[in-house]
Amino acid sequence: MSDAVVRWGLGLIAAITTLLAGSLGELSAECQNQAIGQAQILSFLLSSRGLARGWLPALVVFVVFYIAEQRHARGQEAARDRAFLEATDFMGNFLAGMIDDFIRDEIKQDVTHVRANIMFDEGGILSVACACGMEVSQDRALTWRKNQGACGVAWDRSLTEIGENRRVPIVFIRSEVDVEDMRRIWRLTEEHIEKTNDVTWVVSIPVLSPGDIEQARFLGVLNIDAQYDSLSDMQILRGENFTQLAIAWAKATAKRMLERGLA
Repeated sequence: MSDAVVRWGLGLIAAITTLLAGSLGELSAECQNQAIGQAQILSFLLSSRGLARGWLPALVVFVVFYIAEQRHARGQEAARDRAFLEATDFMGNFLAGMIDDFIRDEIKQDVTHVRANIMFDEGGILSVACACGMEVSQDRALTWRKNQGACGVAWDRSLTEIGENRRVPIVFIRSEVDVEDMRRIWRLTEEHIEKTNDVTWVVSIPVLSPGDIEQARFLGVLNIDAQYDSLSDMQILRGENFTQLAIAWAKATAKRMLERGLA
């Protein structure tokens, strides 16, 4: 039973107790003065004296409780919002470190537009929850469905594949496809194509909960991509070294998401 249900129950009990204490106290005094029947009892409870002694105080108690409960709910919502912002800010810093490691240790060339983000499933749609390097990017607000774009394919594979195949990164390299491929194979809409036209490559890695891979929950998708910059060797993104590194990033991401209450 939730805390809110308990609080509402206590509020209702307080209102009923106030009603009974006021109405029955006045009614008891009335009965001592004269014998009254059921019809007279009902008439008394609905009379101005009954209202004044029982119903109105009970209503006041209930209204006061309602106002207090609404303030409590708003306070809790504000606290959750603050906690979420703090957690996503932490994850943004984590992504920034991941990008630095990737540029320094893996691609070893001067690129300035590498970005990263984490997407969550919000009612059957993926959307960016936290990011690094996407502050003014036109594609940050895009949403994605299963099998749509590299992130959507990674999402679907994480749910349909078995074993370690659930973790395999999905690589998209723009120079390898044309607009028709984007529509037909990657299922991009015109908005997706337009707002990602400066993205040269994308790697999307499923983020799964720790533990047994067969029982692991889908937590989100970790994406790393680049605007404008191409790598001197794009096949690095499909190499075994980078694949294992990307999977390690996703595992570290899952751990930090759970620590911060984001999953």
